[in-house]
Formats: sequence, C-alpha cells, structure tokens
Amino acid sequence: MLTNCVYAPSVLPVSPSGRRLGGFAALERLCEGHPSLAQVARRRGEVGPILQAGKLAVIHAAEGGHHVERSMEKLERLADRGLRYLTLTHFVHNGIAQPARLPRGPFLLAVAGQPGWTQLGRALVRRCEELECWWT
Repeated sequence: MLTNCVYAPSVLPVSPSGRRLGGFAALERLCEGHPSLAQVARRRGEVGPILQAGKLAVIHAAEGGHHVERSMEKLERLADRGLRYLTLTHFVHNGIAQPARLPRGPFLLAVAGQPGWTQLGRALVRRCEELECWWT
C-alpha cells in the first residue's frame, strides 16, 4: 500500500485547492497509465481486493487541515475524490487547531492561535469520522 500525501503551503497567499487536487490527479494519471500495477483505493473495502489482485493500493492523504479551507463541503469533495488521511495541523494555527509546538520567530508568532481544537476543528473531526477519513 502507498500513501499519496499532498501538501500546499498554508502561510502563502495561495489557495491550496488547486495544488492538492493537482497532486491527486498526477498520481491518478500514473495509476490509470499502469492499471495492472496500481489503483487508487477511494472507499472502504477497496484496499484488500486491490492488493489481492497483485497491485499497489494507493490512498490519498493531505498534510495539514488547511487543505479543506475551513469548509465541510471541500472536505466532503476531497473524501469523494478518495482522501482517506488528513493531518489536522502543520506549522501554524489554521482555524482547526494549534500545532503542538510552534517554531520561534516573529512571523510565525503572528499566525499563532489558542492551544487545542477550535469549534470548527471538533466539527471537522466528527465529519472526518463519518466520511471514514482518518485524521491525526
């Protein structure tokens, strides 16, 4: 099994939407070009049959909850696309939660938030569980 983990910066004035979908699409095209070697597992129960067929099962993942852009609808679209693993934070507070340890420096301190999960973060975790998307 292989995890295709995409990442787009969270502190630049660039939306991570296109970058994460581009990362998903690139690996999907690779799998489609070599269907006897690998296949994306988009739903529960697909990994086993893919592996039993002698192929590599690929799981989509995203590094940082900022990829959902504070939108349950975007989380749902990503889950439909095959997202099955999401880390909630990366380097900075993202409206979901504060990372456990924030590096020192004036710029990063400017984007710090309150410790722990936000209300949105708690709701996002519940929705991830409903969508069978693992989180850390």
